[in-house]
Amino acid sequence: MTFRAALQNAVFLGIPAVIYALVVRRKGATTLSDIAARLGLVRGTRRAWLIALAACVPTALAGAYASMRTQTFSGSALAGFVDAPPTARVLAAVVAYGLIATGVPEELLFRGLIAGALFRRWSFWKANVLQASIFVLPHLVILLVAPRLWPVVIAAPLAFSLFAGWLRHSSGSIFPSALVHAVTNMASALAVLRWSR
Repeated sequence: MTFRAALQNAVFLGIPAVIYALVVRRKGATTLSDIAARLGLVRGTRRAWLIALAACVPTALAGAYASMRTQTFSGSALAGFVDAPPTARVLAAVVAYGLIATGVPEELLFRGLIAGALFRRWSFWKANVLQASIFVLPHLVILLVAPRLWPVVIAAPLAFSLFAGWLRHSSGSIFPSALVHAVTNMASALAVLRWSR
């Protein structure tokens, strides 16, 4: 994945949040800082950051393990990393993939916009389960190329999303969960590189 492709993905995933911000701002009923808070674009609590940092280790290990056990990457975001040498350019692409293409923009869309709206309207559990279920939907495309992976394709994103939704709800921020998301995706990409000759 190139930096340009990562940026294009980030822009695409960010469009709904931008439209939301423009519509809400045009109504004039709220400030820019309130819109940022609604989208989870705030610092978050120290507790949430510490929990996110602690969660990076097990989620990164799980992501790496799942990637190493998977034989089919055709059509997946990881396809470009399979057997690539760990050069500076490839490692920069891994960071771009984890942080710019997936971590921050997916958290903005799913935990910032969608979960934020659901948390304001429903109870925590109802909203969290719904946002997690919505997060799983795009991951189901993987089943078209690797149907045998259905337990991982459903369970891993669902479990992560429930955790990320809890982090978002408890801290008000998408950034702690974006860190975990990015680190997990980077570990998944690093696991499929060709580390030996």
